[in-house]
Amino acid sequence: MENQVLQKVGHPLEPLTEEEILKAVAIIRAQKGLTESARFEQVVLNEPDKEVVLNFKEGDP
Repeated sequence: MENQVLQKVGHPLEPLTEEEILKAVAIIRAQKGLTESARFEQVVLNEPDKEVVLNFKEGDP
């Protein structure tokens, strides 16, 4: 995916921001050719492995 930027997170289980959700929906709409009438019931991240959560250090990408 072009223009992909890693951002630091406060914690690996923090939810998506409104901006991230809007960007994700825009990307899916564009890639799948969906119109504005298409609705998304949920926009969520897959939870990271337990090892990632347990070994997380503040400032990790």
